[in-house]
Amino acid sequence: MKILYDHQIYNNQNYGGISRYFYELSKGLTLLGNDCQNTIYFSENEFTKDRRMYDSRQFLPFKFKGRWAVKERLNRFVSERFIQKGDYDIFHPTYYDTYFLNGKLPNRPFVVTFYDLIHEKFSDRYPTLLTNMDKVISNREILLKRASRVIAISQSTKRDIVDYYGVAEDRIQVTHLASSFFARPDGTDENWGDYILFVGNRLGYKNFALFFEAIHGLLEAGKEPKADLCGRWQI
Repeated sequence: MKILYDHQIYNNQNYGGISRYFYELSKGLTLLGNDCQNTIYFSENEFTKDRRMYDSRQFLPFKFKGRWAVKERLNRFVSERFIQKGDYDIFHPTYYDTYFLNGKLPNRPFVVTFYDLIHEKFSDRYPTLLTNMDKVISNREILLKRASRVIAISQSTKRDIVDYYGVAEDRIQVTHLASSFFARPDGTDENWGDYILFVGNRLGYKNFALFFEAIHGLLEAGKEPKADLCGRWQI
């Protein structure tokens, strides 16, 4: 089977969970004998450095106003060419932009993956979600109507899609996330002491503020927990 993935998430993220998902998906399906093609052309995403899966290159190495928008337009142009060519059996967009529905599409099915409905459920709690909420929800509505199949990463996400958008349950397939990490029994048993590990982005809805609330009790008890913070943003 020939599967086509577009540029969206690799243009939006240098690294992150969703781009990791599509990298692992492409790699795993290729090992199963499928022909996976990614349309990303310009990218600084870590996973696109794998030359076995991607034929991308770095965009202009210096910063300037509108850099992201220019890169997005170029990547979209390349994606549209691949999509319109129709040399694939199924198309899987990597995020929620509906650009590919604006032109004349080949008679090919497409599927879309939903991870959560944070914008719909928690925008009142996290103001950062409001900046693009209307566009995200509008795009999701369109994709849910037009997609041949919807992938949800959990039963909870599936229930939310049904409740918020009224999508028929039989159109949604739950496919849980997995990991390619393996235990190393020969690893060195080092004593790192007691610490709390926080991994990921520290934007509002990633619950970094709640992390501090959670360790408040330890601080009141006179303990000094060591926190290792691994992620993109500085405090």
